[in-house]
Amino acid sequence: MIINSPEYYKARKALDTSDLFSKCGDNELAALLNASYFRKVQRNRNIYLADDIAREAFLLLSGGVKLCTPVKNKRDKVIQIVRPMDLLGIFDILTDGQRDLSAYAISPCELLMIDGDILTELISGNTHFCTQILMSLGMRYKETSSWCFRYNHYGAREKVAAYLVTESRREYAEDDSIINPSRRDIASLLGITPETLSRELSFFKKHEWVRVDPKGVIQVVNSESLSELFNP
Repeated sequence: MIINSPEYYKARKALDTSDLFSKCGDNELAALLNASYFRKVQRNRNIYLADDIAREAFLLLSGGVKLCTPVKNKRDKVIQIVRPMDLLGIFDILTDGQRDLSAYAISPCELLMIDGDILTELISGNTHFCTQILMSLGMRYKETSSWCFRYNHYGAREKVAAYLVTESRREYAEDDSIINPSRRDIASLLGITPETLSRELSFFKKHEWVRVDPKGVIQVVNSESLSELFNP
């Protein structure tokens, strides 16, 4: 990326507003941006695939991404829905250098691709940035543990209710309004079939706990009643 170009200032603004990079100095950010470039990905296209060699990390600037794990002879299973300002693929670089998951755009995306070697050097030399990376890992572990509990202890209705309440409480940026995971992706994330998801949504709509707008976006109307299903 050319220093002092419009693209450079756009990327620098993105890093400046990211909590993850808030402890990096000007020289460190300049080194990162010098080895970075923008990439736009259309809906349903892959950003990277499982088993690819991991050479870059991706800062998601806009749009939504689903992380999936391959399942033999079946459709990939959705593990996580990722939203703007999250850093994708960093742990592949820090471990064995191979992608464990596939990443697909669920809406038009723009990403900042950051060279893995430069990022590794920054982590090694900046303890504050390293701490931010560990905090990010901890948050992902906490979220994964929460979903594992739901898979093991909740029925389909409780899973759907918990997902809807969690999403309704999320603080979204303006761009998040266009991130609308498909019913199939939501069902995969929750470990249920799309048909089961449709039945549960119909049940919730019948009780006027949710409504669905003309674009298919699910809106929570009565989060208290939904919460009582999984937290009586």
